[in-house]
Amino acid sequence: MAALSDIASGLTFRSSLEDLPAGDLKVIQMRDLAEDNTVSLNTAASVEDFSPKENQIAIANDIVFRSRGVTNTAAIIPVHPEKAVLAAPLMRIRVTSPDLRPDYLLWFINQPATQSFLATRSKGTMLKMIGKKALEELEIDVPDLETQTKIARIYRLSLERQKVQEKLNELRQLHMHGILAHKASESCHHKIKGEANVRSKH
Repeated sequence: MAALSDIASGLTFRSSLEDLPAGDLKVIQMRDLAEDNTVSLNTAASVEDFSPKENQIAIANDIVFRSRGVTNTAAIIPVHPEKAVLAAPLMRIRVTSPDLRPDYLLWFINQPATQSFLATRSKGTMLKMIGKKALEELEIDVPDLETQTKIARIYRLSLERQKVQEKLNELRQLHMHGILAHKASESCHHKIKGEANVRSKH
């Protein structure tokens, strides 16, 4: 991957980040990587009095890689107006080759075969750690741009479909709980009403 992209480690902050509404710099942390493999700038903490170097600023279509954790997948930064940086242990992968699409690279990194390769290069047991060298040595299959575009589009649609399906499942569960709660309420009402009638006869 080294010949096709620039890889950099996230910044290390000495203390926990406090979200300051007036802050002019967004700090992307692990928690800001959504399940659909996008980066949420809305949840990122804002800080002030911090001046990053130009090469430390994260831009749209940068790939954000989870270098530490149970899974070592990646997410992509959408177009955004805010200035942002990455916090360690995240790593930034920026495509530098015109022959490689960032969204295709996102798909490639998150594929089971790639994840298996990275797992063989990881350190640690429970929380796997992937170093910069492992990413640089990752060999990427690079088809023509048209094929990359199709693969990236299908991948994005599959993630969107999964997100919609999860929402539907959640709504079905809420609907089912509502039905069951209503039946339980009706049952209690009839029981209490029946007991009242028995008492009135006596």
